[in-house]
Amino acid sequence: MGKILDDLGPDGARPNTPDTQMFYRYLRFFDGICASHTSGTDMGTDWRDNDPKVEPIVEIYQGDRQSYERPGGPRTNTGEYSIGGWRPMGFVSRALKKGLRLGFQSSSDHISTHMSYCNVYAEAPTREAILDAMKRRRVYGATDNIIADVRCGEHFMGEEFTVTTAPTLSIRLIGTAPFAEVVIVKDDQYVYSSFPGKPRVEFEWTDEDAVPGKTSYYYIRGTQEGTTETRTVKSLLGGKTTMDFNNGEIVWVSPMWITLKP
Repeated sequence: MGKILDDLGPDGARPNTPDTQMFYRYLRFFDGICASHTSGTDMGTDWRDNDPKVEPIVEIYQGDRQSYERPGGPRTNTGEYSIGGWRPMGFVSRALKKGLRLGFQSSSDHISTHMSYCNVYAEAPTREAILDAMKRRRVYGATDNIIADVRCGEHFMGEEFTVTTAPTLSIRLIGTAPFAEVVIVKDDQYVYSSFPGKPRVEFEWTDEDAVPGKTSYYYIRGTQEGTTETRTVKSLLGGKTTMDFNNGEIVWVSPMWITLKP
């Protein structure tokens, strides 16, 4: 897989320094928030640090680069092809497995302003309301103008809560093209998938395997139909390689953390 930062020892990979904790204290003082940028690259992280008060969300997709959702996901970087370096310890899936509570957003960087969006469910069109919604993880990331509404009873995307019966998720997606696939991820495992072939998707799904007393996270990803193009790219392993790229637009909905009451 080539030489990557995560092949090195802890000190060589990324020495512990106080700058991140200093930044968290700065944000707490000014009531601000932050999000890890391109987490699966040399500019990313290994998730050793997190302050849930000021780091409630993560950049799951970077329009000028790739997705850092999980290995094998759509538009995800790999050990052979990763724009900005390869750091698999920075996958968002690893942060979730560690128990971090992170909502999803996508960012455009400087030159991709119409190919990645941070969508926020705010109560008013004000800076204060938008910031509050981000703190509550009422956000989702998308590569196009896709509408996503995911709930569980009276609870909304990004929330953490307890239920007394098996949780039922209500999913509604409105795309800009037919959806090729919609999946539900629970605790880093695919537990549901469908292939709608239409731009509007609405359904409910109940987790009949929920374990009393256990907290599980659930999130939705929808991928629209697109076309595939084969390109020659520079390989991190040296030389060049051919890869297939699909331009189907994607939406990632922030997780919900649900505990089934014992």
